[in-house]
Amino acid sequence: MRARLTNGEVVTLEKDCTCTAHEGPHWLHMDQMERAEASRAIKAQDLFELIFIDQARLQAKAWHMNRQGIVELIPEGPEVRQ
Repeated sequence: MRARLTNGEVVTLEKDCTCTAHEGPHWLHMDQMERAEASRAIKAQDLFELIFIDQARLQAKAWHMNRQGIVELIPEGPEVRQ
């Protein structure tokens, strides 16, 4: 995954953990896992749970992006969403 920083520079986000289940930063992996959990809540029609999960996910993602000076995530390969 690449990201555009506040100064306009585009960087590759490096793996920051020892997990073997994913590549890239751990916080992005957790974001994807929580997005999948929110998707399950939608299927179960539990809107309160969806709101709670998504609010927490987006707050954590914003915190990590702000901490690292990221203004845009630039997906590569199969994780690119239409």
